[in-house]
Amino acid sequence: MDRVQKEEGKVRVGICPLCGGETVDKNVEVIETVNGRWIIIRGVPAEVCTQCGERLYSENEMRKMEELREKIQNNSAKPIATQEIEVFTV
Repeated sequence: MDRVQKEEGKVRVGICPLCGGETVDKNVEVIETVNGRWIIIRGVPAEVCTQCGERLYSENEMRKMEELREKIQNNSAKPIATQEIEVFTV
């Protein structure tokens, strides 16, 4: 497999499975809702496609985000910051 490489204990895809574009390693923000609240998870390592923007997360990072979601649902995680968000409709 030319497209899969081992890097420091993680598998790197290198090629986007959606469009075939090249991926680069970046730290990204993940935005989602938990218990009806919008949350931002900052500093998540991901492979990001340079063409279409698709994000690929390692199994370890997916596990970390799921654990954080569970802590947020149980109100046992404290945010590093609280910000207002504006909501619009078309």
